[in-house]
Amino acid sequence: MEKEALKRMLEFFEKKENHRIPLSFKLKNNKPITKEDLYVKGDLKIVNGFNLTSLPEGLNVGALRLLNCNNLTSLPKELNVRGDLYLSDMPITSLPEGLKKVGSLSLISCPNFSSLPKGLEVEGPFILLMCPNLISLPERFRVGHNCLLSSSNITSLPKGLEIEGHLFIKYTALTKYTDEELRKMIGSGFIKGKIIRQ
Repeated sequence: MEKEALKRMLEFFEKKENHRIPLSFKLKNNKPITKEDLYVKGDLKIVNGFNLTSLPEGLNVGALRLLNCNNLTSLPKELNVRGDLYLSDMPITSLPEGLKKVGSLSLISCPNFSSLPKGLEVEGPFILLMCPNLISLPERFRVGHNCLLSSSNITSLPKGLEIEGHLFIKYTALTKYTDEELRKMIGSGFIKGKIIRQ
């Protein structure tokens, strides 16, 4: 009952008051999406998008936060995220190859996630938690702040890895290597901060 009343109210505002219905509402309720909807000035946050199976091509958002979108297995090829990207509790398998830069990147409890695009730059922190199928990072992966790999299945560090902050490796196979071995593993890359094991 409340959901139907909200739908009618938003549709009224869109038609009579010339206000746009939020994209998150349209996506969760299978409403038509216009070209204007694809550019979101601020953040797009969708929580419990159980019926959501895809996001529109050409989506351009400030930040993107998706939580509990149980049927969303991929993101659009032409996705542009100008800020942070936060994905949690969903069956997504990878990020689009065309995604080259995000503010921060958090991948939490995405059990099917298995690959990051080559050339991806994370300007802020990178957080990887409970994503057991991601076992490697792409070469020349760049993180502009801390890199948290704790409780992940990452087994080695890629050549050219650049981390501007600290590297957290608690509960990973990386703890078997000394700091010197880890720094040698990345070749011409660098870890500016400490390697934190606990």
